[in-house]
Amino acid sequence: MAATNLEASAKIDQRVYAEQVSLLYTKSVARPLLHLISIIIVVSLIHNHVDAMHVYIWTSSMFALNVYRIIDINKTQKIINETTDFRVIQKRFAICAGVLGAIYGIGIVDFLYYLPILKQVYLLMLISVIMPSGFVSFVSDRLSFNMFVYPLVIPPILWLFSQEQDEYINIGVCAVVYLLVIKKSFKWNNETLTNAIRLKLENQELLESLQMVNERLTELSIIDELTQIQNRRSFDFTIEKEWSRAKRLKTPISMLMIDIDFFKQYNDKYGHIKGDECL
Repeated sequence: MAATNLEASAKIDQRVYAEQVSLLYTKSVARPLLHLISIIIVVSLIHNHVDAMHVYIWTSSMFALNVYRIIDINKTQKIINETTDFRVIQKRFAICAGVLGAIYGIGIVDFLYYLPILKQVYLLMLISVIMPSGFVSFVSDRLSFNMFVYPLVIPPILWLFSQEQDEYINIGVCAVVYLLVIKKSFKWNNETLTNAIRLKLENQELLESLQMVNERLTELSIIDELTQIQNRRSFDFTIEKEWSRAKRLKTPISMLMIDIDFFKQYNDKYGHIKGDECL
């Protein structure tokens, strides 16, 4: 019994994992497009201050990665229902998320050196907006969230502390607290979503089980246990249905009655067990 329960639990775990990975690719095409909007915002902030080659490298990297993500998401959505190994597509998604976070984090740190204070604040505010978007996008997968958020946030936080000025250090402390709050909120939402998926799948299994039991009970109620042919209850239901059909269509209805000759003598001579086998 314990082994059966463990096997059932493992099966549910696999289905929960598959559902979590599938959610990463559900309606995901819009997410890379939002990052393309972020590119426009960043470029509008830095183009008068940062070397053109730096801007070109960062912009090209972001654009190429997000175009790849759009293609990958579209391709995966078409085959995800036939996928048996979800680890491959999860790792691919997580790696893309990690590279995306790194391009953001490293690029923004590079730009901060060239920008006036006001635009530095704008860039840091952009990070504070991008983090919750990662929260929403990756809420079903902890690996993808961590791969995206840490490369995005750690480089700017280290840069803030490296400036050795009270204003920057204070912002760095706030950023650390903000990161911890986002992490805690993500953990709670991820667990809530996981439990909801598990409950949905368990309810599906219970419903399927109940349907099978109901079908079996219905079958038992109309099938004779000994002969495995339909019984009197089934006959009453069928004759009423066929009688109504015959009346509606104005067609004749026929019934064949079959009796077994000398069955009583057979039972008396060979016994009821042999009689049951005969039936």
